[in-house]
Amino acid sequence: MIDDSTTLDEIPYPLNVDTERLRELCLEWIETRDFMDHFWDMHPRIIFRSLVAVIGIFNSEIRGYSRKRGKSSPELMARYRKAVRSAPLIFSRVVMANTALLYDGTSSPALVVVSSGEDSDDVMDRASAVLSRVHFGGATTPEEEALAITIEDEDYHFGKRRLLPQWLVGDVEAYAADLWVPGTAAYPEGLRSNLLPCFAEPGIDGLTFAIPTAFVEASIRRKTPPPIPQRTSLA
Repeated sequence: MIDDSTTLDEIPYPLNVDTERLRELCLEWIETRDFMDHFWDMHPRIIFRSLVAVIGIFNSEIRGYSRKRGKSSPELMARYRKAVRSAPLIFSRVVMANTALLYDGTSSPALVVVSSGEDSDDVMDRASAVLSRVHFGGATTPEEEALAITIEDEDYHFGKRRLLPQWLVGDVEAYAADLWVPGTAAYPEGLRSNLLPCFAEPGIDGLTFAIPTAFVEASIRRKTPPPIPQRTSLA
């Protein structure tokens, strides 16, 4: 029985989500300080970027930091709002994630498979399984070895998507995407599932936006007991 105390990882997939309610909750969240802290975590402010640029002159390890993380700006904020209003809701599949996200529920990067439309769930399941295997040295064919090379860079790059090959996903448009995940998209003890709710724009340059799990749970259409049948008179 699904009731208001049921958590996302306890509910059979696919979920019956009230998408409009979810969009409302996310748009409200975007206007809060909590989201701004997450936004600046993903996309450092100009003062921090300037400091990193200076340090990068002497330290090659952090050179290019700002380019990888994306620049915080009003235009980028507007893009997040647009994604919440109109991008498809998907449950991306996690291929690999930073240990802080896996075990501590701390805002961290992950590599996920994103796709939308007909058959996308089956495609994301299959692709994430293959990507996980080849990443950890399990490639068995030249095609899989080439796929492993496309995801071997484990550094997070904002907005980076890699188009997955047709031999893996058929005619479905699917990507392996870098994604910065807020801790609120997991639980305090970390991720419980490889399903990660996102708003994901289509296309190679589309935005992928992980959203708090609590908002999805609040937007699920819960099952209710059937109505008690009315008594009929025997007279």
